[in-house]
Amino acid sequence: MPSSAYAPILHASVPVSLSPSTPSKTLHIPTTTSLTTALFTGSRKRAHDEISGLDEEEYTSKYLATESSIFFRPAEKFPRCLLWRVLEGRKVVEVRSVDLLKEKDNGDEDGLVFRIELSAPAMKGGVALADLDGGDGVEVFVLTDAKELVTVTLGKNLLAGRELPRSFEASNVVAKYSPSGLGFRHAFRMIAATSTEVMVSLNDGGLLQLERSAGESGAMWRETLYGESSWSGTLKGLVKLQRRHTVQFGELELETSAVVGIAKSPAGGVVWTVGLDHTLKAWSTKTGKVVLHMDMLNEKLERDAQRSSKYVMAAEQGTTIRIVQTPSSGAEDAVSRGEDGGRYYIAVHSPREHQFKLYEITSTFSSIDGESVRCSDLHPQAKLIPPIGELMNTNIWHLEDFHVAPGVEMEDSQIWLSARSGAQCRTLMLTIDALDDRETYMQSQFRTGWTAVGPGTLTIDHLRQIADFPGQTSSSSSDAAMTPTERWTSFLFYPERFSTVSIETALTVYRKRRKLSGAPNNSLGAGQVCLQERLAMAVTSKILLQRSANDGPDYDKYHAEVHAQWVALYSVLENFHNRRLEPLSLAYDQQSGLAWDVAADFASPVRSIDRLELLCQNPRLLDANLQDNIAPDVVQEVFPEPNGPETALMVLLDAASTLRRALSHDTNDIFSRLARHDAIMYGDDIDHGRLQALCDSSDVGREVPTEDYNELEANLAPLEGIAGLSGQLVLSAIDLLDDMVKVKDQSRELEVCEFGTKVSVAIAQQSLQQTEKLILDLLMLVAFFAGDLEEGDLSDDFIDAEESIFRALMVKLRHVSLRLWTVSHSYTERSGPEAGPGLTATLYEHFFMSEWDAQSVQGAGDDMATSLTIWNKRWINGLDMYRKWSANTLHIFSMLLQSKLYDLATDFARFLDDSPWSSYLQGRLSLVLADYEAAAVSFDHAAEGLSSNKDIIAQLDSASLLSPNEQRFFGDGEARYYQGIATLFSDLKVYSHTGDFASKALRHVHGAGSLEKRLLDIDFRNSQSDSPFQARIDNDVEEVRLMKLKVFRDEIADQWFDALVKTGRFVEAYDALRKTSTEKEAENLQQLVAACVKYDAVPTLLDLRFTDEHADMIDAALADLAHKNPASVSKPFHQILYTFRTSRSNFRGAAAVLHEHLGRLRHSADTRYQDPEDETVLQVYLLLINTLACCGKGEEWFLAEPVEGLSETGDVRKLITLEDVRRGYAKELDMRSDLVMGRFAVGDELDVL
Repeated sequence: MPSSAYAPILHASVPVSLSPSTPSKTLHIPTTTSLTTALFTGSRKRAHDEISGLDEEEYTSKYLATESSIFFRPAEKFPRCLLWRVLEGRKVVEVRSVDLLKEKDNGDEDGLVFRIELSAPAMKGGVALADLDGGDGVEVFVLTDAKELVTVTLGKNLLAGRELPRSFEASNVVAKYSPSGLGFRHAFRMIAATSTEVMVSLNDGGLLQLERSAGESGAMWRETLYGESSWSGTLKGLVKLQRRHTVQFGELELETSAVVGIAKSPAGGVVWTVGLDHTLKAWSTKTGKVVLHMDMLNEKLERDAQRSSKYVMAAEQGTTIRIVQTPSSGAEDAVSRGEDGGRYYIAVHSPREHQFKLYEITSTFSSIDGESVRCSDLHPQAKLIPPIGELMNTNIWHLEDFHVAPGVEMEDSQIWLSARSGAQCRTLMLTIDALDDRETYMQSQFRTGWTAVGPGTLTIDHLRQIADFPGQTSSSSSDAAMTPTERWTSFLFYPERFSTVSIETALTVYRKRRKLSGAPNNSLGAGQVCLQERLAMAVTSKILLQRSANDGPDYDKYHAEVHAQWVALYSVLENFHNRRLEPLSLAYDQQSGLAWDVAADFASPVRSIDRLELLCQNPRLLDANLQDNIAPDVVQEVFPEPNGPETALMVLLDAASTLRRALSHDTNDIFSRLARHDAIMYGDDIDHGRLQALCDSSDVGREVPTEDYNELEANLAPLEGIAGLSGQLVLSAIDLLDDMVKVKDQSRELEVCEFGTKVSVAIAQQSLQQTEKLILDLLMLVAFFAGDLEEGDLSDDFIDAEESIFRALMVKLRHVSLRLWTVSHSYTERSGPEAGPGLTATLYEHFFMSEWDAQSVQGAGDDMATSLTIWNKRWINGLDMYRKWSANTLHIFSMLLQSKLYDLATDFARFLDDSPWSSYLQGRLSLVLADYEAAAVSFDHAAEGLSSNKDIIAQLDSASLLSPNEQRFFGDGEARYYQGIATLFSDLKVYSHTGDFASKALRHVHGAGSLEKRLLDIDFRNSQSDSPFQARIDNDVEEVRLMKLKVFRDEIADQWFDALVKTGRFVEAYDALRKTSTEKEAENLQQLVAACVKYDAVPTLLDLRFTDEHADMIDAALADLAHKNPASVSKPFHQILYTFRTSRSNFRGAAAVLHEHLGRLRHSADTRYQDPEDETVLQVYLLLINTLACCGKGEEWFLAEPVEGLSETGDVRKLITLEDVRRGYAKELDMRSDLVMGRFAVGDELDVL
């Protein structure tokens, strides 16, 4: 049941994960070793954190902080926002920068993470940071349970380092000190007033001051003990005179006078403390005396009564005191202010009735007693009690932290507080004029002026309500657009939603619960299997696809079982995610005016929400009775005018949201999916008929029962019901999506830091998800009206505007779908296989972070909370989708191709319009995906549009996807374009399409077939002696043009020929060669011969009708192959050459081939040719005789060239006749006969051979 009190939401938290840093960005600083060892271990890079196989306890210890806050340095320092947190059983303190912005000319970096490793656990409340006095750096103080103060000095060279130092000695930055004052005492709380002064409260009510001079080591401290009577360094304070009432704090027993809150005055002369006994004290740092002792709430009680009813706080108390300095009296004036009786304020919070007090402090100085103070209660009669219990609907709550942000002269001051009730924690803010002396004003403001901070979009409740949450989707339907596994992986791996380590740990716990054996481990090679695949394998393990009643696969049951296991896994992950969001502290940056919520694994800057968000986040303000209990100035933030346009807009938005929430998740899912599809497909050209189709397809009309219809009517009652709803009001709500704050022309010289980039993306995701929700809410309302109501049920104004409303909503849905796609998809950039995990970024961040600009806001100050919202919403909406939809989508698509993100490019292609450049880019994608047919179709479709305009490619290729060499193929005719496409296929060795596009290119070379004739005509005209001089010049110009054209044609022809040869189309290849004579003609013929021989296509080669010139070239090529490969068995080149020559009636040349082959056979080392029974040599003799006989009577001769390896040095060509061959044949027969008969000749050789 909602509480009767309400704090309007005016701010939103922007949670950003503190994900584990990479080894290359993490500096481990050990404090556990001796100085000698530390010299060698301090700079060692640790192996990347093992995150697979962590159990719940290990995960909690290693990645979830138990304490954390942010330390803010002076404005001129960088980095200036340092987040620290305590990890690993309080034995590691991690420090990192969370700066959002820096000056553009600042070359410093802020990406390093420092892990201080302790020998003993850090004390609770025992971590403090201070800016380094006399230098640029930060001191980190850690007080351990071993009563040792560890000081770590992080200089600028470390804080602003771009990378880890190559040589680092831990001993140079680490110092330790064991305070003697803690020998018999125990520390309770600690603060660092400066880098040279640390204050520690003790369990006995004392205060230990540690001081050193600037430049002195952290091992050199001077101790001073503050006691009740005076400060003393003696042992008197150690003697307990009587047993007193104590307060338990863990294993520690605290005196009721123990100090729970410590703060030092601006001038440094007074230390303010708050004790567990509800007392406020001011200690003089000069004398150690208490110069002021009073009840926190300034209550005047008799001593005896006070003693009898003494109030004692719990030891786990949150913040109790804050020093407040007005902006008009800065820190640089602290000394002069103290000397002149300067004024400042303190704010205290008492857990008794949760009451605040504001005191004005006036300092007085004495040369003897030092600084003294006068304390004035600004509102003595007022009880400043915030109604936190009512706002949180609880009776028990605890204030964790609070901050006061003073305005000038304390006007428009802000109080920020963080309150907890069990697991519930809220951040609230109050704006007051602290010096207003009207007691009714202050009490009223504290009662009704509080505003709340929205928790952001990562809470479990919010995640369960978003459109893509698969937990409430029915998975029994086999016609769903995505399988349960696809839905869940898409949801879980949404950028920055869940950390990888939390998913890994949830997977480990889930596997143990299901008793799945063989759990992958990174050390066993699980790193080779991505996390998504391991999740899917674990979830689907032990689930079988069974048969249904009709004997077919029962996919519905299978999907339902898989979905149930995903739900079980998510329940484990939910627990870890909730613990990551566990609030730890509230920080406030006085310089920028920005509040921060710090959680166990998140840091969240708090931004102001814009006009649209105000209306969507605060529908409860429509309750007039509730408004009566809220301060008018707060109500005015949401509704500038009573019953103004904002009220009507909120009524409409709330009614639309309520209607959509009332429908089932499945109906919403179907409706959203269909609406996005239509918006992306049709865009500006969408027809009004699609509205009825959308309503029918999603069945919205039948899904709205009577009770929901009646509720809708009631919700629209302030607008006179459904019949009174104005179309112009709906259009006004749509215009809110483009309601951008006006900015000045000049930009501030700022750029985004690494953490600021994550914040920008988080704000973009918040904004776009809110925008899509509003669009779908209104679209559902309009679809319901169009599909289920009669015209008489709606106003004429709405009916007239219905088409405009529908088109406007669909166009905006198209735009927001694109933007959401870019912030919901990410990729990891890896620098090398051994570099470990690289930087993961969303696509929008990767492609458009350079467009981020901090523009000055008109009519606004330097409020960072407001500026964050304005800057980042202008950044995410910076792309002009109305006029440049095609240009923007093509630019993103080109960037995806350039970054080799082909899977993402495939998914993104649905956003592309149908244009020549779009077709070309999709063709390039198809090439990479090896879908060559689709690529060819796309390239053909783009030809006409990309081949005519020379200048257009420079405008289209905004992402510089094309190389300079590729750009020359565009805007210079279709021939050049097709040549470029052929080159793309050729580079991939897809020669079939290379030939097709080269052929098309050749067909578009105008006059390609008559080039030689035209060149001869020019030569003839130039040879005429009576040719006029101007004609000669014109002829020369034309000749140059034709020569260039010939070179271009020859390039294409050679490319075409090469592709035809490599695809085995030899007849077409030679036909192409005959049509275009190029300088590479001889080379191409050699390629043709080699290919025909290689692919056993010699018959095809022999069937080709070569010209005499080409035949000579072929003959020479075959002869060269036969000469280079005389002993080839697989390819008998001599036989091929013989066949080719006989086919050309060149019998004398054929005989020469046989003669050389015969000589090689007779001198071969192969013994089979020496066998008298082998007739190979005899057959060659007979073939040679017959071939010579074909030469004609009287022509039976040939010239035999000396054969390398057979002929002697100095041998010359010999004339071989038919008679010589016959004589050799006869001698061969005689020799074989003698061998058979055993008559062996000695030294007998055939001279002719």
